[in-house]
Amino acid sequence: MRVPKKTYIKEPGRSTWPEHALRSVARAAAPLDLPLLLGGALLPLARDKSPWRADRPARMLRAPPSWTRPVGRTGRRGWSGAPPPADLPRAAGSAPFAWERSPSRPSTRRLLLSVTLAIASLAVPHDPSSPLHPAGAHAAVGCAATPDVELIPLDGADGPESLVFDDHGGGPFTGVSDGRILHWQGQGRGWRQFAISAPNVRRELCDRSQYGSSSEHFCGRPLGLQFNYKTGELYVADAYLGLLSVAAGGNHTKVVATEAHGVPFRFTNGVDIDQETGTVYFTDSSTRFQRREFILATIAGDKTGRLMKYDPATEELEVLLDELSFPNGVVLSRDGNFLLVVETIPCRVLRYWLRTPRAGTVEVFSDLPGFPDNIKRSPRGGFWVALHSKRSKFLQWVLPLPWLGEVLRRVPVDVERLSYWFLKWTARASALRLGEEGEVLEVVGGMGCPELRFISEIEEREGRLWIGSVVMPHVGVYNLTLERS
Repeated sequence: MRVPKKTYIKEPGRSTWPEHALRSVARAAAPLDLPLLLGGALLPLARDKSPWRADRPARMLRAPPSWTRPVGRTGRRGWSGAPPPADLPRAAGSAPFAWERSPSRPSTRRLLLSVTLAIASLAVPHDPSSPLHPAGAHAAVGCAATPDVELIPLDGADGPESLVFDDHGGGPFTGVSDGRILHWQGQGRGWRQFAISAPNVRRELCDRSQYGSSSEHFCGRPLGLQFNYKTGELYVADAYLGLLSVAAGGNHTKVVATEAHGVPFRFTNGVDIDQETGTVYFTDSSTRFQRREFILATIAGDKTGRLMKYDPATEELEVLLDELSFPNGVVLSRDGNFLLVVETIPCRVLRYWLRTPRAGTVEVFSDLPGFPDNIKRSPRGGFWVALHSKRSKFLQWVLPLPWLGEVLRRVPVDVERLSYWFLKWTARASALRLGEEGEVLEVVGGMGCPELRFISEIEEREGRLWIGSVVMPHVGVYNLTLERS
C-alpha cells in the first residue's frame, strides 16, 4: 500500500527541526543498532517542540499500546480507534490504524527522559550476539570450551521461559515465544510440537521474524508450566490467554480461566500444582500491564498483581493475595504448608501460609541481590530461584520514579527491545538455592558461558540444571556433577 506524501506547514517563531528529519537521523543510525533508542529518545522532543505540523497524523513505530486510553487530556497524548481483527496482526504494508492525537505542551519530564535515553543509547556498544540478534542454532560455539555446559538450540524458536518434566521423566517441555509448547525427545529426535496456546489462529500470523511481539496477544505466550501427574494434564499460564490446560498426550488445549472476581487477567505468569489435591496456584503479574509492557510495569512500580487458587473439582477460583508488586513464579512447599511467590520489582520472595496456625498470613521469605523470575523446588531440598539480572545503579535510580513508566507508555518505541539493551550488561546466568527458611544454600553464577543470560528458570534433575530463558534461542544444561568433581 502506498503511503501518501506528507506536507508540512511552517509555524512562525519555532525552531526548524521537522519530525521526518529526526526519523532520518534514526535511520542513519541503523548500522549501530540505535534507531529504536536514539530515534525513540528524539521523537518525544519532536512531538513536543517540533515547528512542523503534519496535515495528517504521522505513522507510529508501533501500534497504540492501549485501545481504551482517553483522548484529549491536556498535556498528554491518547489514541482512539478500533482494535485490529482477531486473526490479523498489525504488519508492514497493512492499512494503518486510525487514532487521534491530542494537543501537548513541552514537558520537563519528557525532556529529561529524552536526554536520558539518548545518552544511554550512545553508551551501549553494538553486540551482534545479543538477545536482540540471537545467534540461533550456532549459539553453542561460545560454550565449546566449557565441558559442564550444553546448549540445546530450539530450531527457529526462542524464549523457553519454563521447563517441566512429565511423571515418567519425559521432557523437558517448554513454551516458546510464538505460542507453541515443545517437547524435547532427546538427541537425534529433537523437539516436537506438543500443543499450541491458540490452536485456532493461523500459524503464519505468529511468525516472530515478521511480526515480533505484536502478535502475542492473539497467538499467546506460554510462560509457567506444570503437570498434574495424576491426570496427565499440563497446566499453562499463558501471559495473554489466561490459565490453560492441555489434555494428556498434547494437542487439545482448553481455556480454564481468564478472570478472577470480575477482573480480567492481563499477565498470567507462574503456576504450580498440589499433586495431592490437584489444586492449581498461579499468578497474574499485573491488572494494568501486559507481558510486552513488563519494563513499564517495573518502572511504574506496579502493585496490581495477584496470587490465585483454582480448584479443578469445583471449578472455583479464589484470590489469595492482591496488590502484589509484579508476582512472578510460584511454588508449593514439599509438605504443602506454604506457598512461595516471587515479587520481581522489590527483588524478594514472599511466603504465604496455607495450613499451619499462621494460615492466610504472608511474610518476607528472602531478599535477593537481583531481579528474580521463576522459582522451583530442588530434589536435594530447598528452592531454586533464577535471577534475570542484577540490580544496576541505573535501575535503582529509575525505580523510585513511577511517573517515568507513565511517560514511557506514550513514547513510540519498542520498550521491550529497549529494556534488553539496558539489561543485557547486567544479565548474567545466576541462581540461588534457598533453604526452607530462606537461607542461601548454594549459588551458581557465570557458568563460563556468555550465551546463558536472561535466565528465567532452573529445573534440577539427576545432577543437571536445566536452564530456561525468556529471550534466548536455546535451553541450557549445566552439569552439577562435573562442577563438584
